[in-house]
Parts: sequence; structure tokens; C-alpha cells
Amino acid sequence: TLFLLLAVYYWVRPAKIKGFLALLVSVGIKFVTVVLVPLFLLKKPNYFWAIVLLSAALAIVIVNRDPYPWYFLPVIALATVGNFRRLCLFLPLGALLTYAPYLFIGSYPSEVIRAEYVLFFIPLLLFAGSYVTFLDKLRHQIGR
Repeated sequence: TLFLLLAVYYWVRPAKIKGFLALLVSVGIKFVTVVLVPLFLLKKPNYFWAIVLLSAALAIVIVNRDPYPWYFLPVIALATVGNFRRLCLFLPLGALLTYAPYLFIGSYPSEVIRAEYVLFFIPLLLFAGSYVTFLDKLRHQIGR
């Protein structure tokens, strides 16, 4: 995560080579970040596609493992740089809410695991709903 955050830092600055090298180190540590390599080769950063690709790769990881909050730090960093501020609000909220069922029950029966996934996805659905509402308002303002 540290090297991916460093890669994003250099990606938005003129130091693209340093960013790409940091990304390669990140890929060597966590293979999930390999999805960002083609985007780092572009001249201009495309934050939207970086968020989409990294989120899709993380979704595959989450299917096999628990959604730990630190998995989403790079997505939050990309969302901050790319002006997707609503995602910066809802994603950490969902990631942190996954701890609530365990804190209340104290163990991991199947109900707790299901509740973790539900509590993780509710804020993301709220984000999707707020984004659709924003796009709808924008469409009506342009249409006037």
C-alpha cells in the first residue's frame, strides 16, 4: 500500500518515472496493483479508470477474503486526487462498519460474516445512489 500511495503521489506530479518505479515495487509486493500499470503508461492520469480498475481487482480479492479497511487506502487516495470526494466519505465508512458485528458478538459465526458484507455494501449503495442523483440533477440543469 505504501508503494502504491507513493506511485499515486508521483503520478500526479511531473515525476512519472519515479511513480512507475514505485508502482512496479507495489506490484512486486501486492499483485492486485498490476491492473494500474497500463494507466501509468499514459501521458495524462485518468483517475476514474484507475479507481474502476483497482476497485474491480479488489472486488475479486474480497470475494475470497474479508474486506479489510486497509485494502481501500489506495482507492481512497485516488478518489481524493481525482475529486471523487463522495467516494472518500462512503468507502471508509463501509470498510470500518465491517468491524461492528464482530465487536458486538465477539466471534465469527456465519451471521457475523454476512452482516459484515451487508454493512460494507450499504454505504457503497448509498454512494451509488448519491452519484446517480447528482448526475440526474446535472442533466436537468443542462437541459434548462
